[in-house]
Formats: sequence, structure tokens, C-alpha cells
Amino acid sequence: METKTEFEVNFKQGSQAMSATYGTAGNWLETEKDIKAATLPEAVRNTLANQYAGYEVKALSHVENPQGTCYEADLEKGGKSMEVVFKLDGTVLKENMEEHDNDEEGD
Repeated sequence: METKTEFEVNFKQGSQAMSATYGTAGNWLETEKDIKAATLPEAVRNTLANQYAGYEVKALSHVENPQGTCYEADLEKGGKSMEVVFKLDGTVLKENMEEHDNDEEGD
């Protein structure tokens, strides 16, 4: 997700939808592509199943950044959305949770 100091570019490489994020100085921050659950490393699938049982997986992404490779899962449960970032070994690096706003702009 882009911020005031980041810019996101969406593109296709072949038939694969991807995005790349850059800083204001043009420095590359990350490249992200959507993936299917079957392509997740087994350790990440296990962590999802064990620690996030009951959550619906809305989207999965493979992420490359200067620190290496990680995976992102967008999850939903009980009106709450959560983005979880995993290392290749299934370790959770980050969780961001936010509640849905029923009064979204433009409604």
C-alpha cells in the first residue's frame, strides 16, 4: 500500500498482475504478485491453518523487497480485516488489523 512517501505501479508481466512500490527518490521498495494458496511454502500454509483458523483468506501475495522474500495474506473474520506478513519459514513478521467501516466514502 502506498503512502505519501511511496508510489505504487500496477502492471502485468505476461498474464501475471503485479505491482512495484518505489520511494519518492525512485528507490525500489518491493514487488508484489498475487498467488494461489497451493504455491505458498508449506511452513506458511501451516502457520495460516494453525494460527488463523476461522479466517477467510481474501488474497495471497508473493513479495520481493531488499530484505528478501516474504508472503502476505489478506484475511477476514467477523467484520475485521487483517494483513499478515510471513517469512519463508512461516514466522509471522507483521500483523495489521483494521475494522471495516460501513460508512465508506462514496457510498
